[in-house]
Amino acid sequence: MWVKFIDKPGEVKMEEVKGDKALQKAKKLLEDISENEYEQDLAFKRDLFLKDKVAIKAT
Repeated sequence: MWVKFIDKPGEVKMEEVKGDKALQKAKKLLEDISENEYEQDLAFKRDLFLKDKVAIKAT
């Protein structure tokens, strides 16, 4: 379920989310980030940082 939510959150049905408190929290957080441009920028920069960190370790 988590993999599906992370890959394609729009495909997760509300019935599936209602039974899982962690998914409810993740869905709320995703909605908050999606609505806030500042949060989107922070998420983007965090993603870049993590990818750079992995690339540096690989060298």
